[in-house]
Amino acid sequence: GGKGKGGSKGPNMKKLFVGALPRDPQEAVVRAYFEQFGEIEDIKMVRHEDGSSKGFCFVTFADEASSKVVLENYDNNLINGKWVDVKPSQSDGGGSGAAFTVRPGDWTCPECGDNVFAYRDACNKCSTPKPAGAGCGGFGKGFGK
Repeated sequence: GGKGKGGSKGPNMKKLFVGALPRDPQEAVVRAYFEQFGEIEDIKMVRHEDGSSKGFCFVTFADEASSKVVLENYDNNLINGKWVDVKPSQSDGGGSGAAFTVRPGDWTCPECGDNVFAYRDACNKCSTPKPAGAGCGGFGKGFGK
């Protein structure tokens, strides 16, 4: 049967998760590497509140063919001479490009990279518990209870 998981409505194949980035990766360097595979729609560098890299980012290509070439190049994806772990992003990307505002106290899930609202103590998408020190501030205690 053709029903169930793995159909065309799976992960957004244009959006890739890039992990194991070199220390303090520069967006320009990441862009220069991935541009050789095709036109880039967006790069989202994921950073801690102090501005340091969390060691991963998301690269969205203009078409799926480009991202498939990157995935096929899995063992040879190197940035600054360091291998990077490139996988399809688990996020569907929203499709419509709905912009959301990251508010003070919101935090990024270390497992799936999703933006999580400050008042949640676990990721809405994958249920990973909020890491100690993530988000700090915001409403927090007693909000909505």
